[in-house]
Amino acid sequence: MHDAADRPVYVETVARKGYRFIAPITHVAAQTDVEPESAAGMPEGAAQNRRRVALLASTVVVCAGAVVLAWVKFRHPEARGDTASMRFTAAMPDGTQMAGAPYVPNMAISPDGRTLALVVSSPGGTSSLWLRPLGSEAARHLDGTEGALLPFWSPDGREVGFFADGQLKRVGASGGPVRVLCGSIVFAGGASWAPGGVILYSAGGPLYTVNVAGGPCKQLTRLDQPREFRHVWPQFLADGRRFIYFAATADITKNATYLSSLDGGHGDLVLTNRTRAAFAPPNNLLFVRNGILFAQKWNFERNRARDEAVPLAENVNAFTIGLSAFSVSQNGVLVYRSGANLERQLVCYGRDGKRIRDIGGSGAYLQFALSPDERTAALTVSVPPGQITNLRIWLLRLDTAILSRYDFGNVANMDPVWSPDSRHIVFASFEVNGLKTELLQWTIGEERPKLLLADGRANKPDDWSSDGRLLLYHREHGAAMFIPVEQGAKPVASGDSEFPKDQIHLSPDGTRVAYNAISAGRSEVFVAAFPSFTGTVQVSAEGGVTAALE
Repeated sequence: MHDAADRPVYVETVARKGYRFIAPITHVAAQTDVEPESAAGMPEGAAQNRRRVALLASTVVVCAGAVVLAWVKFRHPEARGDTASMRFTAAMPDGTQMAGAPYVPNMAISPDGRTLALVVSSPGGTSSLWLRPLGSEAARHLDGTEGALLPFWSPDGREVGFFADGQLKRVGASGGPVRVLCGSIVFAGGASWAPGGVILYSAGGPLYTVNVAGGPCKQLTRLDQPREFRHVWPQFLADGRRFIYFAATADITKNATYLSSLDGGHGDLVLTNRTRAAFAPPNNLLFVRNGILFAQKWNFERNRARDEAVPLAENVNAFTIGLSAFSVSQNGVLVYRSGANLERQLVCYGRDGKRIRDIGGSGAYLQFALSPDERTAALTVSVPPGQITNLRIWLLRLDTAILSRYDFGNVANMDPVWSPDSRHIVFASFEVNGLKTELLQWTIGEERPKLLLADGRANKPDDWSSDGRLLLYHREHGAAMFIPVEQGAKPVASGDSEFPKDQIHLSPDGTRVAYNAISAGRSEVFVAAFPSFTGTVQVSAEGGVTAALE
């Protein structure tokens, strides 16, 4: 292999960065027999037709800590066999990181496949939109997009839509004023922009439409209740009238993607899968299963699979209720966020900051809560490792390093909080609809936990009072609450509800609370009287999270 410094063919030098591989690479894809969980029809001539989904151009890895992005490009639909890809590393904007959980699609590739819209967060916790051209190392911030979620592009690539502050908004890709299209967004569930100027979006229930030029927001789909509770992740097909969408159901094994149109009517089943599917022009259906991103040629006129599913990438982040972190452009450029390595090692440090010893083996530990007697740790663990689809509460004895594994069902159990006597744990049990999170109380040694609170809200436990009487928690939108730890007790709202709060911790004497809240666009720590939340004092500067009172 020969290369010249002035005219590089294979590797070019990037000033003060290192080197970047620029030549195409050919790779023959492995054969696979993986099929969707359930499809509307059998593959057409699957035995005779083994055409593969071929890839061209580059695969680029963009790293920010444990966050990874990559993109590839589809070849002509009749291409066969080989793939070409290239991987190189690029950084997030200075001082930022990808916002949101790793399985949330907080990025979108432009229709021409040249620019990536990213939701990134600053050290203070504020999220906003940045645009990153794939051919440049520089990213540009879009003013007025604070709190942005789930970006999507206009068909001509001149504007970017997004969710923020319970509203659907749009902004020019070159900057300019932010325009509000619709409000009352309870749960942002994705949107798609048709060439005719219609935006199809999810607000937490059925799908709605709104014209970008203005006008009312109109409901388009109807939920098949009680089986379905949410229609999300709509995406228009090439004709700008038909679209696919994901229906989340009470039984996650029956989650499915449907094909419908702006003319309304009941959607036709495309395939059953726990996470969403996406349309990749000209005739591919993309979906994630067990962390693997697949593509399958699809006849959308007959709504039938044409070929077997082909794996495109491994370790792609996805979550059980339909979330999956990938985006595809109109000309076939695919962007995905790969899974972070969830393996962690628990380490014991002394108060002087010196490392004492490792505790147990490594594992996919996401949360750690030490019992008040300092003998046991309650761990939130990803099962299986590397896939954030099932979260469990396990116990680790610190003296023996024995790990006790428990499975109490539901999609995810998380946020363990210890009682002051170290005999009980309260944790959040996540329900599949995403809006309901029960609080369960578990006595260590008993087989099953007991229900403490199920009010149809999304609740997360924060702290247990030192006298054992009260549990502090917060609801969706950060409303601070507390509930007596006894059967049949009713929750009580604490203090003001104007500012969202989390990580609420009570002082030992029960008279004060410390908590996080957003101030001047970033997370800060505050202390106030309990339960009135009066006499508030900010105690952090330049950002702060997770404080405790002594």
